[in-house]
Amino acid sequence: QLKVKGKKEPVLVYRPIEARDLQGFDVAAANTPIVGRVDETEAIQEAIDTLLSRKQVNEVIVISGDAGIGKSRLMQYACTKAQSQTLNVLIGIGVDTEMSTPLFVFKAILNQLIPLYYRRVVKMRFRRWLQQRGGAGVGSA
Repeated sequence: QLKVKGKKEPVLVYRPIEARDLQGFDVAAANTPIVGRVDETEAIQEAIDTLLSRKQVNEVIVISGDAGIGKSRLMQYACTKAQSQTLNVLIGIGVDTEMSTPLFVFKAILNQLIPLYYRRVVKMRFRRWLQQRGGAGVGSA
């Protein structure tokens, strides 16, 4: 506890013990069964099945709720299931302190999406460049 100017009572102070990637998952926990979440896991599987059937090209799964109800575990389940089906996964994590920032959750998603987009654009432009030169490969005369 620390005495702070303007506060009558001492304030609890915490020190971080390690840096952690908010999007990192405990792999061992991903392999443990989820208990009591039949509706949620079925909704996740339905979204994955929709993508695999090519009825849609993208799907958004929003997991929200109070602290401690298992949002991270459900997200872990969804990511593991989707990636096991070779689907690309983008994750946006919101934190209470960012709630006042407009479109805060999209910041993380865009940070993952932009590099994928640019890789695709560079490949497309390179192919077009090759086609304009009669299909000659790199290093050809």
